[in-house]
Amino acid sequence: MIIGASVILIGCKKEIPKTGLYIGKQYLEGTIAYILQPGDPGYVDSMPHGLIAAPYDQSPGIVWCSGNYTNTDAKDTALGTGKLNTARIIASQHTGNYAANICVTVALGDSGGWYLPSLDELNKLYINQAAIGGFSNAYYWSSTEDTAEQAWLIDFSSGYFDSGYKAWPSGRVRAVRTF
Repeated sequence: MIIGASVILIGCKKEIPKTGLYIGKQYLEGTIAYILQPGDPGYVDSMPHGLIAAPYDQSPGIVWCSGNYTNTDAKDTALGTGKLNTARIIASQHTGNYAANICVTVALGDSGGWYLPSLDELNKLYINQAAIGGFSNAYYWSSTEDTAEQAWLIDFSSGYFDSGYKAWPSGRVRAVRTF
């Protein structure tokens, strides 16, 4: 069945014609988590772009910040903004063992470019978690800040969005990168 002019449904997988790319495909040291659609920021009809999820969680539970409660200006929620949010968090929080920092330091092959997903990017991972695999029924941190003390998470057992304290040590982390 053709949807629009660019996506074909094959079983439960949306495949982009002539590329063989689909959500759930192992690709560039991870798994394709989302393929940009018309209307998404960064969508280009002639060239597929999207998100790749790391093949496993980078942490089973970690704080969002390094202990420095401050506004990091990582407020963006949209697709394509997680990388900038992550850079803003690290500029504010510097070194340490916290969600954004472990995403950028992950070593998965040679591709690099891993970051903590924005709220909308993390929601794409939640929606496609069965195809991506390896998620727990737990809260996952996004790179989207709510206040100086709180940041956004998604409960992967229900899809519930919640603003949690940045010092809460139990948020899981799954790094993403773009292709």
